Amino acid sequence: MEALKNLVQNRSNEQAIQRYLKDNLHLLAKAYVHSAIQHEYIVFSEFPVEQGRIDFVIFTDRSRMEIIFIEVKGADFAYLTNTNTTSNTIRACHEQMLDRFSFIERNYELFRRNVHAIRQRVENGEQIYNSLLGENNFLHVDSNKEIKYRGIVIGGYTTNEIIESQKRHQLEQESNRKIQFESWDSFIRKNEIL
Repeated sequence: MEALKNLVQNRSNEQAIQRYLKDNLHLLAKAYVHSAIQHEYIVFSEFPVEQGRIDFVIFTDRSRMEIIFIEVKGADFAYLTNTNTTSNTIRACHEQMLDRFSFIERNYELFRRNVHAIRQRVENGEQIYNSLLGENNFLHVDSNKEIKYRGIVIGGYTTNEIIESQKRHQLEQESNRKIQFESWDSFIRKNEIL
């Protein structure tokens, strides 16, 4: 986590942060997998959805599989503009995530079957999309059950913590709480105990 903190403090770009996270996928699992099942996950990078790719994806949970889509931007821009509006980079990421969710909703059954097939391939030892399988080496999920999914967008640095928090909350409301928003500073603050 110290290396990630240094990247954020040095206002590193998206490529540098993504390169670090691709080599340390366990950090995303520690940040977003419930502590009760902390060893039951698969983390991927550059995971394909529709015609594009999601930066990072986590498969986790029990019974019904949860899929967490994570879009990562750099720490080289302010989360808020000079007029205290959310940066265009974050808003574009929000729109991209909503597009991916729309695709999943339109193709739900095909997507559900596909992600379970990918999960089983990784559990059987195949390396796909830079996958990292948690210590349990499998997930306690049922491929016949529905899946649940949510998104996370991380990017930018904090200039005004109170206004930024309000703006992040507003974006989460706009996405019906399916997407969580973080600046790199808020991500680090929440995960410093890692």
